[in-house]
Amino acid sequence: MLANSKCYAGNLMQTAKTRLTKLQKDIQEAIGQQRRQAAIEISGLRSRLESMPEFSRLSSQKQLETIKPFETVLHRIGDEPLIAVIRDSQRRFVEVTYPRILAELTKPPVVIEDETIKGGDASVTAGTIVSARSLSVNFSKPMITTAYEADDYAKAIKAAIVAEIDKGNRIQV
Repeated sequence: MLANSKCYAGNLMQTAKTRLTKLQKDIQEAIGQQRRQAAIEISGLRSRLESMPEFSRLSSQKQLETIKPFETVLHRIGDEPLIAVIRDSQRRFVEVTYPRILAELTKPPVVIEDETIKGGDASVTAGTIVSARSLSVNFSKPMITTAYEADDYAKAIKAAIVAEIDKGNRIQV
């Protein structure tokens, strides 16, 4: 439109302004939708964390420290004007920060006995937290179309989870 030598003739510029205004509105709506989706997921993770018995055993000061990363990422997402950065912040929180918080929260306390430091049960401290999304599920079909295939897929997921648990890892759902 702007390459047209007669772009100022008629109502071409008015049409362009109308289109631009609509495009800006659509972009702002998409940004708002992405912010809402990220906030819902992160708030859901926070609710799960706060419902854990380990969280309720923390002092109120330690609870505030544990919740601080949730508030930080929600504030960052609320200020971010780029959808890609909002998605990246959300993904990084879900895949990196949240598992770190869980690991810290579920870590058994260190007990000092006779000037030596002893951790808790080795089976609890061994391994890392693995996201259920990152599990490699051995399932040959790209799509589930029957109830039998759904059962087979559920068995494959269970096998992948059990394999990780057998390695000493914990699974984040």
